[in-house]
Amino acid sequence: KLEGNLKRKEELSNELHLIDFEQLKIENQTLNEKIEERNEELLKLRKKTTTTVQVLTHLKEKLQFVQADNQLLKVELAELEAELSTHRDALTKAKHDRDTLRSENLR
Repeated sequence: KLEGNLKRKEELSNELHLIDFEQLKIENQTLNEKIEERNEELLKLRKKTTTTVQVLTHLKEKLQFVQADNQLLKVELAELEAELSTHRDALTKAKHDRDTLRSENLR
């Protein structure tokens, strides 16, 4: 009688092991699908990162070019402002000389 009970318990145990194995197979398959999805998402993010880095690099190069161009324009502006100041001073002197000559002519 004890041997019969033991044998039935072993059979039941084998059935449970088979059910557990099938359940683990299903869980494993589900987890593998999730891993595959995550890997695809990771690949997309890596591509996006690469593209973003390329765009950022391009914009940095463009910024450096624009800053260099801006610096040249600042130097040119300073030169033009100095030239304008010189011409204004000359104009002021010429007007003063004109006014002086006019006043001398009126006398």
